[in-house]
Amino acid sequence: MRNVLTSTAAVATAVAALGMAGPADAMSVSVEPSAGDVSFAILATGETKKALFTNEPYEVLVGVSWEDSDTVVETDELFWQLSVDGQVMQTGSEAINGSMLLPDTISVGEVLFESSGVPSVDVLISLEAATLADGSASGATPSVIGSGISLLPLIITLGVALLTKRVELSLYMGIFWGAFIINQFSFVDAFKSSLDTYILGAVANVDNQYVMLFTLFLSGLVGMMEKSGGVFGLTKALIRYAKDSRAAQLLGVLAGCLIFFDDYANALVVGSTMRPIMDDLLVSREKLAFVVDATSAPIAAIFPISSWTGYEAGLIDAELKRIITRHGGVPDGYPETGYGLYLQSIPFRFYPFFMIVFQLVLILAKREYGPMLVAERKVRVTGRRDGGDGGNKASREMNLQNKPKENQPLRAFNMLVPVFFLVFFILFVFIRTGVDSAGEGASASDVFMNADSYSGLLFGTFAASIVAALFYQFQFKDGDNVTFPSIGGIKNAFSGAEEGPLPLLSVYECLDAWINGLLTIFPALIVLSLAWATGDIMTDIGADALFYEVIVNNDVSTALPAITFSMSFVIALCTGTSWGTMAIMFPLVVLPAFDVSNGSKAVVLGTIAAVLSGAVAGDHSSIISDTTVLASTATQCDVWRHFITQLPYALTVLLISLLLGYLPAGTGSYPAGAALVVGAIVVIIVSMAISVPVEHPSGRYDIFTEIYLKISKNPALLQLKEDTASFVSNGDKTVSPA
Repeated sequence: MRNVLTSTAAVATAVAALGMAGPADAMSVSVEPSAGDVSFAILATGETKKALFTNEPYEVLVGVSWEDSDTVVETDELFWQLSVDGQVMQTGSEAINGSMLLPDTISVGEVLFESSGVPSVDVLISLEAATLADGSASGATPSVIGSGISLLPLIITLGVALLTKRVELSLYMGIFWGAFIINQFSFVDAFKSSLDTYILGAVANVDNQYVMLFTLFLSGLVGMMEKSGGVFGLTKALIRYAKDSRAAQLLGVLAGCLIFFDDYANALVVGSTMRPIMDDLLVSREKLAFVVDATSAPIAAIFPISSWTGYEAGLIDAELKRIITRHGGVPDGYPETGYGLYLQSIPFRFYPFFMIVFQLVLILAKREYGPMLVAERKVRVTGRRDGGDGGNKASREMNLQNKPKENQPLRAFNMLVPVFFLVFFILFVFIRTGVDSAGEGASASDVFMNADSYSGLLFGTFAASIVAALFYQFQFKDGDNVTFPSIGGIKNAFSGAEEGPLPLLSVYECLDAWINGLLTIFPALIVLSLAWATGDIMTDIGADALFYEVIVNNDVSTALPAITFSMSFVIALCTGTSWGTMAIMFPLVVLPAFDVSNGSKAVVLGTIAAVLSGAVAGDHSSIISDTTVLASTATQCDVWRHFITQLPYALTVLLISLLLGYLPAGTGSYPAGAALVVGAIVVIIVSMAISVPVEHPSGRYDIFTEIYLKISKNPALLQLKEDTASFVSNGDKTVSPA
């Protein structure tokens, strides 16, 4: 082990005034210093780490507290001594009267370790050099590891996810082994630290609590909208326009876009309500599951008011604060809040935008390719109205706790009115906080970029829940008809009558529906808390420092958005969680993106959007993803069939997003708006080129399936090809609902 020690400038902040002595004068001091915690900071970034890398220099910092003393000392310096494994490496002093203030932290040099282990680093401080050996002592025993070991928690998380298909277990195992390394390889300390430092710390974080409460309140509001019949009423209003398979699929996309506020609610409602309609109009369960999955997370991820907004804005805000600290203030052209940066990153979310265009092209053209083409032909040609081979025969009708009563009036306005108030309240708080922060006369963009997104989402969702409950209270129903409030209806409500005029939802029904709504999101909050803790452990163990070094030393600024998109995709693919991927990736890449690009806003926005879009893409492509499973459950589609038919579509859009979105975004070849236009055009061209009509006259497949058919000589596919040609040649192409 070799130690390199050099003197560095002190880090000083105020705790007590010393008087008016000049900077070179000795003073009469009647206080005594006490050494506090010893920490280690990266020289390049100034960030402290709990695990240190071999062959990397770190600045050693020690906290100092001051107590009154009966002994008077004439001094203008604070003396220190630094030792490693009992060997004195360097002594020095810190001027303490130049600023007229006593320091609460001082720097005692730099330290570098050539080999891994658990060295003992000790610091002594005193106001007199002669008494330094008997001064106040403090120390630390950091874990020194090879830089590659910092990736071990991430590798363990991915490996356990692949083996067990359980994201909760995989995230905790990553947290535990990260804590094991940080806590000097002690299993007992790792167990304690994983719980009280990381998981509890993630839950106790105020910003994280805002996100959790907002998500809970929105889920409660969704629960009431479901119970009132409003959500199903809107879907019922749309269904009347479903005349054929194409119209039914388009309505599924439209319904998914209208239920923008939560991906879970989107998948459950659209999947369960559109399933019987699409079955009747000969749409396969695989295609229904794809429509549901492709309009749940992508819509929620890019809409400025959704259950994703607060979470994404919170992660971005944490990184923006790091950038502001590094830059010494808000960089030119940057907003002051994470929500402002969130809004500016929306045009860079190429994958969600391209996925929407992609599915619309295939639906309008009635074309498919790969396993989806086979699934659609099996239903269309044979006239099956059970969803085809993808129908999950073992699944039962979804028993939603908030499903409306049998005689409940299904009215679209019972969803639209609460959503209106939701948007109104959130925007109201946004504007109020934005004006307060930006000042009177500020532009609309400045107001929104300086708005308090956490407060807007928290207060807006809860206020909308209260208004929705009152709205349902003052609506009355008689059978399946909505009537005006009446004295008799009020009496019936309090008497517990089940017939006659009654409130649409009683007070107890509103409360039960709201609480049931909270319960639906609880599993996601568990994953969310573990994801936050995983992000913290990755930072403490130094994985962000490793990425920073690799990015800065190899000058990959132009490729950083593309690299980030690919990494986020892989992590989400393996773990099945888009939110967990975001929590892991943001601390690793955003600050390095700012530094290596000299503050280029395009690169930073491209990197932020790459994390968000790559997480969604990986989530789409993962068989263990919560939305993959949820979309399959809601549509009663076999999970494997949904996964295998959606994967080629997700990979197609992923490649286009990477090549025409994130690579140009990093190089600055053209702005985000141009990338969206060019990418959308290419999506249309590629999807039309590789797909074929479901009802093709010759029955031929797409080029990939044809190649597979030549190799495998699959008799079932050959027979389906002949049946398709016969079906089209007979002119039997008009299918009416049963």
